[in-house]
Amino acid sequence: MISPALKDTLRLAATVTLVNGFANLTGLPFGSYASMAVLSVTVGTYGNTLELGRQRLIGTTVGAIVVFFGYRAWGHLPVVVGLPLAVLLARLIAGSLRLTVGFGVCCFVVVIGWLTHEQQLDSWIPLRLIWTAFGILMALLSLRLFWPSQARIQQRDGLLQLLVDLGQALQQVVQRPPAAIQSQAQRRRELGQQIRN
Repeated sequence: MISPALKDTLRLAATVTLVNGFANLTGLPFGSYASMAVLSVTVGTYGNTLELGRQRLIGTTVGAIVVFFGYRAWGHLPVVVGLPLAVLLARLIAGSLRLTVGFGVCCFVVVIGWLTHEQQLDSWIPLRLIWTAFGILMALLSLRLFWPSQARIQQRDGLLQLLVDLGQALQQVVQRPPAAIQSQAQRRRELGQQIRN
């Protein structure tokens, strides 16, 4: 039996390998952003991965918008003035959207876009968004395909068993009317005992 931690690690390694292989096959630049997205959003459960992916995609989008317009507005200023203004604007927007994890990505996109991709923002921003979205989708898909979580199935089975037991207990009460001499408290105790069993 493979431990859950080992399953999560193997799933992550397989997903990153597939994403990296696909990015290399396409020949498009900046494919490493897809692998970074997979690594940063895969946390083991589908719901948490979906939330982290949502925040990462929103943060990337906000950062891309800020760096695109911020560089055009403040690009003529010295870097020590223009870049902090853009990061501050990105932080304010991310904070107003209540991003808890996505604000870091947002600021990262602003800084990297400003410092290394300022001459190619028109091509870098769409590719960055596409690769990030692809990485998030692959992370979500991997959670469904490689050792999917059995928690939801087990929860549904437990709920179904609870409803069956409750139905049987109520059916017994309806079929066997309480005796006149039996007290109300005694009936409650028996019904509780039947439900527990």
